[in-house]
Parts: sequence; structure tokens; C-alpha cells
Amino acid sequence: MSFVGLPDSRDYAGAVTDSAGAAIPVFQTDLATAQLGLLATDAFTKAASTTAFGAAAFLAIALIATLFVRPARVPVVPNAEAVER
Repeated sequence: MSFVGLPDSRDYAGAVTDSAGAAIPVFQTDLATAQLGLLATDAFTKAASTTAFGAAAFLAIALIATLFVRPARVPVVPNAEAVER
């Protein structure tokens, strides 16, 4: 999904995978560290999922909190003429 003037979400996903997950394939190519590469892949996936869930929960709490925000009360200023009398 993309909005006018904003990059596509797949571009962001690719950037994150290319930066944060760039070390994982290096581990997977070496037989001595292949198991570590599989564990790192699983951990990276779970971390991304947990982060997305946390962000969604935070937004839901913020949305609910906005329902309890009351409008500001306008202070009542007495009429200047009535005060002078």
C-alpha cells in the first residue's frame, strides 16, 4: 500500500531486512554457523512480529485514551459593565 508522495511499505521492509538482517545470511553460508543462522532468522522474525504487536497495542491504547479527553472549559468572564456597578 502506498500513498501519494510516500514510498511503498515494501521499500521499508527491504531496507530493514537489508540493514538489520544483513548478517544472518553470512551465518547460514558457513556449515559451522548454519544452526546459528537458522536461530537468528527465527529470532529476527519473532522480534519483528513482537514489535508490530507492541506498536499496534500502543496505538489502540492511545485511541482509547483519546475517548476520555474532555474539551477544555472556557472560563466565564464577568461582564465588565456589571462589575463596575
